[in-house]
Amino acid sequence: MKRSPLYLLLLLIVTACGGQQHLPPGIHYPATFAAIIPCDDCSGIKYELTLDENMTFTERMIYIGKDDKIYQQNGSWYMVSDSVLLLEKKQGSMNQFLVEQGDLRMLDTHGKRFGGALADRYLLMPGSLSGLISPSSEITSADAGLSDFRATGSDPDWTLEIDFARHIIFRLRGEPEWVMPLPYMHIDSGFQLQYSGQGDRGAMHIVLLPKGCETGFQQVRVTAGQKTFNGCGQYENQRAQLNGYWVLHELNGKPVESDGGRTIPHCQIDIGAGTISGHTGCNQFNGPVTITRNTFQPGNLAMTKMACPKSPESALVSLLNVPSQYRFDQGQWQMIVNGNIVARWIRPDIQ
Repeated sequence: MKRSPLYLLLLLIVTACGGQQHLPPGIHYPATFAAIIPCDDCSGIKYELTLDENMTFTERMIYIGKDDKIYQQNGSWYMVSDSVLLLEKKQGSMNQFLVEQGDLRMLDTHGKRFGGALADRYLLMPGSLSGLISPSSEITSADAGLSDFRATGSDPDWTLEIDFARHIIFRLRGEPEWVMPLPYMHIDSGFQLQYSGQGDRGAMHIVLLPKGCETGFQQVRVTAGQKTFNGCGQYENQRAQLNGYWVLHELNGKPVESDGGRTIPHCQIDIGAGTISGHTGCNQFNGPVTITRNTFQPGNLAMTKMACPKSPESALVSLLNVPSQYRFDQGQWQMIVNGNIVARWIRPDIQ
């Protein structure tokens, strides 16, 4: 690709000065930003940029309405001033960004702001590809093929992506990636989510631990072959956040507590398998579940038939037999029917 005189001048300045090794205040590593930017011959470009502390970047793009392919390239990044960031890219001309209060604004080929009615479309905010929602008329099957959970680690640098529709991908810097078809989820007695199976390069074992990282993140342990890697990760979209183990905290406005040794109602949701199983406090249940971006609907649930007077089971079973909307508030999963919060679920309290 032919490099412009401006690019070569900026690169020369950066190389001579050694670059600024730290991002401006408000941005923390690994820093991932995303936006749907304008496109001349498509409905828009889903754009994601991840900056790593070792001065490298990963850029991923999807052309909405054209194909399902994720176009990715890697390279180095530099700060050429207190607020302007430069990508050293092999392809593409948009390689300059202005740092704005924790966001990144893509600049044109001359290093200037885009003008006009679409100017705000070039503002990248913290997020990822899977969090970008296209207008319904523009959604392609690629929306189901992006990562639902993403984790990173260092020494050496690695990334893990779990796509609940397809597979798990583990990337270790300098080595070919590992790909494993998504196995069934297993939850152990310590509420750790585990995925084990055979990948294209050998056995893989992934563990998501409920604690060990900052709020909103989970500790992640990846064993690929004979090596184990540790890091932190998080769910990339609202639907994926339902994955795992939940304990019923409140039902129809009343707190749910253990009564005479009776089991507190709980459930576990396997997004990849499309199943839900659990305990009503009296009987066990399991069956299929359909989850969209904002609705939750179990299918025909199989259930044991133990008689349990004075239990909240009937109210909970009734709730599981109707579609509900859902949202998250401070880690709580809220089930909503006709605009009212009818149940609150929480993650188990791990001491």
